[in-house]
Amino acid sequence: LIAKAPQPISSTMPWPKPGEEGPVEVLEAMGGGTFAYPFTAHAICRGRFIKYAAVRRLRNAQGQPLGKEEKAKIEAIVREFWGRPYEQGKAGMFEIARPIFHRNPKVGKKRDKSKEMLDNLFCSETVVEAYQAAGILPEETLNSNEVLPSMFAPSKAIDKYLKHEKHGFKL
Repeated sequence: LIAKAPQPISSTMPWPKPGEEGPVEVLEAMGGGTFAYPFTAHAICRGRFIKYAAVRRLRNAQGQPLGKEEKAKIEAIVREFWGRPYEQGKAGMFEIARPIFHRNPKVGKKRDKSKEMLDNLFCSETVVEAYQAAGILPEETLNSNEVLPSMFAPSKAIDKYLKHEKHGFKL
């Protein structure tokens, strides 16, 4: 997760861990579509809009990175979403507005999954979908299109969901 201090600018997901598994890439939905980008190129493209970056790495209860099973599920989502367009048009604007109206999703409360459209994506929606596919974030109680990038900041909604899941994963 990359954030401009102190507020998140984007909900990109570092992928994989540098030094151990190869170069870092980020899964991101932007105007050009949904792709995995090399971290350095992604940061350079942000230009003057990114002065500082804070990376929150997802770790299990023992402080280790994702296991092979979780990685495989996230890689499958990367392939599935590859090139999918960013939210656009009136429907896209309503989709992006959804998290503003559902600013603090209730942890543990079932969500109406019919309200979750995945034909277009935005940044935080993409990361939540990947974490849901890996079993890290819940499906039934969290709609990916109701998550703002700021909800990935420390002690915000995503941290609360991770704590509630009791599997030990932390950002």
